[in-house]
Amino acid sequence: MLSFSQSTCGVLFCLLLSCFAWAPALPAAAYPKIKRTITPDNTCGGANGYTCDPNAPQGGSCCSASGYCGYTAAYCGTGCQSRYGSCFGASAPATQSGNLWLVAGLGAFTTAKTYTFTGTTLPAGLAASSYTVHDAAPAPYSHIFLPADVSVAAGYLQLKVPGGQTASPLQSAEVTTTAANILYGSVRTTAILGAAAGTCNGMFFYKSDSQEMDIEYLSDPRSTSNPGDGSKPLQYTNQAVDGVNGHKTHTTAPSPADAASAAHEYRVDWVKGKTLYYLDGVLQQSFTTNVPSIPGTWIWNNWANGDPGWTGAPPATDNVFKISKVVMYYNTSGT
Repeated sequence: MLSFSQSTCGVLFCLLLSCFAWAPALPAAAYPKIKRTITPDNTCGGANGYTCDPNAPQGGSCCSASGYCGYTAAYCGTGCQSRYGSCFGASAPATQSGNLWLVAGLGAFTTAKTYTFTGTTLPAGLAASSYTVHDAAPAPYSHIFLPADVSVAAGYLQLKVPGGQTASPLQSAEVTTTAANILYGSVRTTAILGAAAGTCNGMFFYKSDSQEMDIEYLSDPRSTSNPGDGSKPLQYTNQAVDGVNGHKTHTTAPSPADAASAAHEYRVDWVKGKTLYYLDGVLQQSFTTNVPSIPGTWIWNNWANGDPGWTGAPPATDNVFKISKVVMYYNTSGT
């Protein structure tokens, strides 16, 4: 067994001190940054450690490869720095706690529904619409929602506006929830938007024209509701609660470049006094005015009426709005 005298221990202690004194100090940049600081100037990333504000759609919650915050594909797509903000992808699912479903940052909901379209019929809980909308001028046509233009095939719910129509009413397609008492929720629709110019693809809550919130896509770049530069942005709207004298709350945000050829997630969150609109899990816009407060129905539709200020001229070829999945977390007026 080895034994050490007091003097031997002293020598070893000195040697240890020498070793520690000799070791070079690591530069500050070599230590990992644990605490994230919300950006004060819209810059972000590894150079300064700033994080984009997840609740600031105007500045943007995504940190681009070049170190700036934004909310479009240039910031949230290729090169997006996920350590310093959001990036495009699917929204995180709610977590279950007892009989409740918890959506992070939003709240708790009593009902969870997921609709997929693997068979040939609509799943229970959804129904095809059948009624006529008598459109007013300047629309040259009315439109009619027909179950015949709703189909389930190849893994999609397909809502079709047939091409080449010249007589009113124009055939269109719509599906609604059978639940008509939805009051607040988070609804995520994964879909490929219709390509042929001349329709409106809608994903929205509806009770009445003054209790409505919408995500809409106008496939005709010549529609005067589109910017006129060839782009077709997403239209986010809370319709005017005062349907006589009020003004709707509305803005647009860039749609995905491949919106008509690849699936993306379009999401609306709705709580008392606030609506939030997301694309591929990234917040695009939030509204606190004209927020619906009465229970109603969720709707997905594809329609045309020839209005140059909205859908534009009817499509020359079939326009098919294809939905692969709908995930819903919501409360009802009875809960």
